[in-house]
Amino acid sequence: MPDHDPVLVSVVTDPEATSSSVSIYFKRPTDPLKTVADYRRTMAENLFNRMLNQRLDELRRRADPPFLFA
Repeated sequence: MPDHDPVLVSVVTDPEATSSSVSIYFKRPTDPLKTVADYRRTMAENLFNRMLNQRLDELRRRADPPFLFA
């Protein structure tokens, strides 16, 4: 996918759908890790993703979650 300046967003609806779904995708360079800074950046991104997933899972396990799956 070529580079672009604005943030790209797509909202798709289906009146026949029986559930809701949200997907978030991050474009990433395909360059291999070459420096310590590259490694640190990747580790920070992975940590962010894990924390977000854990928080969503905690919300999902509540008695009255705002969604069914995360």
